[in-house]
Amino acid sequence: MSTRGTGGPLDPDRLIADFRIYDRSVDIVSIYHWLFTETRELPSTVSHFERYPRIPHADGRVATPDFSVLFTDGTGIVAEIANIARHDNSVEKLCAQLLRYDGIEALPNARGGMTAVSHVDVIFLTPIDDAEAAVRRVLAERLDDPEHGYKPAHRPVLIQFAQNSDRYVLQQWPDKSINGSLFIGDRHPNYGEFDNALKVAPDLFGPNKVRYGFMNDPVPPLYMATRRWSSVFPSAFGVGAEEITVTNQEVAETLMAQYAHGTVTDARTAMEILAAAGLVRPTTSGAWRLRRRNLRVAGADIHQAIAARLSEQKSPRRRGRAVAAQDDTGLFGADPSTWSQLTPLVQDVVSRVRDADDAPMLEIDGAGSTSESHPLADG
Repeated sequence: MSTRGTGGPLDPDRLIADFRIYDRSVDIVSIYHWLFTETRELPSTVSHFERYPRIPHADGRVATPDFSVLFTDGTGIVAEIANIARHDNSVEKLCAQLLRYDGIEALPNARGGMTAVSHVDVIFLTPIDDAEAAVRRVLAERLDDPEHGYKPAHRPVLIQFAQNSDRYVLQQWPDKSINGSLFIGDRHPNYGEFDNALKVAPDLFGPNKVRYGFMNDPVPPLYMATRRWSSVFPSAFGVGAEEITVTNQEVAETLMAQYAHGTVTDARTAMEILAAAGLVRPTTSGAWRLRRRNLRVAGADIHQAIAARLSEQKSPRRRGRAVAAQDDTGLFGADPSTWSQLTPLVQDVVSRVRDADDAPMLEIDGAGSTSESHPLADG
């Protein structure tokens, strides 16, 4: 029985869809991180770029935009990547977020504290396919509706983006009669003066993405599992070691050391995904055991290979046969007590992996990102 199409936490289609949205958002944050800190001119105007902002707000709740920029002239930017759903509640939530950001009076600085700002530009970024709808639903039907409660002091700035196989293209919505404008002042050069579309190839922002890896939204389990399998675990193996045992706490500490991001909850959820895929094994002590190996399948990325192990599970056969004899990976033993820590849903999937006669052994030739083409990105 496959988990594909169930809509549950282990549905490969759902896992991959969540992965792609988050991975694309990490790309966007990495592009701006690179733009404001690694290019030739703009970094001289930037006091601090914060990838994981947590900003105290007058309403008593912490604001968590997707990134913030503190400029040397005492102004700043806060940004939200908006993946707007069809239902109106999604738009209402976005408007509420943007309105809260409009009231921000201080931004994170390089010392780990907050610096008061005289002006904050609020930008929201959306895929070009959704940009026209965002203009209509956010700006025209709500901000410009006298009866609606969304009334920021400054109009937000909509930036549309498109992804091609060889670059991203980002552009402010061109209709200035409805879109907001970025603060200019005396700061030069200024991102607000970029009239042409910004075109950024992966080799420019890629090193930033490799170094930081995450963004400020909750991390989807498949993304965390993939990052762990491809980056965190390889560094944990000692010279000549073929098998290691790690705890959720150790993995979370390694994530914080490498990326300054990740929690024990992130670690546990991702490990359950890997366990369901037959790649790690829980121990009686609450740790996880894994063996060194590659994941390979022609034309697929690591996250696709992991998801494929979930989608290609089959109904158990010959249950009387010893589990250890069925499992040529050696990852699962016959004693169910070794995996009793898993959630019931994950236990069910792990059981089917253990009992399958022909669970696939997948490997991967290399990593890469899934891209989508759009005419804007072809120009």
